[in-house]
Amino acid sequence: MFWRKKTENEIRQRQLQEASRKEIERGGIPLIAQERLKKHVESGSKFFTSDLSTREFLLAKDRKLEPIGQVMGTSFYNVNLFASMFRMRLATGEMKAYSDAMLNARKLAVSRLMEEARLLGASGVIGVKIQAGRRPWSSSLHEFTAVGTAVRIPGWKHEPFACDLSGQEFWQLYSAGFRPVNLAFGICSYYMYVDWTTQRQMYAWLTGSARQNQEIKLFTEGVYTARNLAMDRLEKDCRFTNADGVVGVEVDYDFERVELNSDNSQAWDMIVHFKVLGTAIIEDPELVHNAIPKPTFCINLKNQKLASPKGSRFNELNSRVMENMPGELAQSEFYKQLLEENE
Repeated sequence: MFWRKKTENEIRQRQLQEASRKEIERGGIPLIAQERLKKHVESGSKFFTSDLSTREFLLAKDRKLEPIGQVMGTSFYNVNLFASMFRMRLATGEMKAYSDAMLNARKLAVSRLMEEARLLGASGVIGVKIQAGRRPWSSSLHEFTAVGTAVRIPGWKHEPFACDLSGQEFWQLYSAGFRPVNLAFGICSYYMYVDWTTQRQMYAWLTGSARQNQEIKLFTEGVYTARNLAMDRLEKDCRFTNADGVVGVEVDYDFERVELNSDNSQAWDMIVHFKVLGTAIIEDPELVHNAIPKPTFCINLKNQKLASPKGSRFNELNSRVMENMPGELAQSEFYKQLLEENE
């Protein structure tokens, strides 16, 4: 059998794919992305793309932030839920392997975003948005994508940062003498085995206590435990960078009901996935001089023209209420009094 000889271009493409795969395996970004970013820097072009709104862009410019370009990091992760469940069956506790996989996938996406920012010579990335979810063609395949705007800050002497603060929030924080250091994550997937006691609480109408209004302690305790473990991991991220605290913390959790193979239709367990995300910040004494003066509130007590005219209240009331007012009410004393006040 005769095989077609590969062309030089095909060989080069194959080598490029292999090299890119090795970069991804070490947690980096593909070579084609690196080449694009390097060409942008070498060109010296001032052109940029960003997901900042017009107001965010102007406020960022007010703090001397120079947008460089939009950066992205992504990771597709195969998370085997069923393998973790098999180990947890007949027991309540954290699905540690599943939690670690979800956390690593997010960190890989953010680390690739930061690598793009470093190639652009950025001081940091603001307005990071993270999209996470499953794809319909595979229940075990999870996608994590982080997108933000890389910016350059004059006189920046620290490591590049990533934050999910908007342009306005970053402007306020930076003006008050604080700077972001990194995105902090915390994740926990917790398996709750519905034992016989819990089943009696929920379903046993004759021999159990299902007729009573009562707390299902297994689920309450499970959510609290998952939350504590997730917050511990968030705080660990902060301690690693010596951060003073976390702002803009977002808490998200969802439940997954696990149907068991049993003749009893009430045989099922529960999993709670608890996720927290925020921006770790630190107070920087060197930024105090950037603080903007607070506005002074003044009231002119002499100029009577500053007072709102009487007619404005009546016109607003007429446009919003009077159109649908019943005839009887329109002839009421209240309506007549309003007419007299505005004559």
